[in-house]
Amino acid sequence: MKFLNSFTGEWVEPAKWQLALKTGDYYAIYPARIALGKQYVPLPTIYGCIAGNEGLELGYFQVQAYSQSMPEGNAEEFCICDATHLLTKEQFKQAQAAEWPELPEILKTK
Repeated sequence: MKFLNSFTGEWVEPAKWQLALKTGDYYAIYPARIALGKQYVPLPTIYGCIAGNEGLELGYFQVQAYSQSMPEGNAEEFCICDATHLLTKEQFKQAQAAEWPELPEILKTK
């Protein structure tokens, strides 16, 4: 099963941990970048919480996503292959308290 990664524009097979993502899980996308033609534009780390998948295809969820550019959060649709890191609730809360820093700042606090 392959999915279109919305950040790279490539068709990819999700890793086992991505396939196991479920409602209530926390994740990060780092490095975050978006493909514009043949170039990539960097974005701040994106943090999210999976809210549910009612009415969506397998591998897609509704999420609440946050970053330095959207600190109040944004509800959006999410593909499991976009996530690059699974986070604990504690790590997510640390990122929120630190106003959504780049992911390495959160990971080094383990």
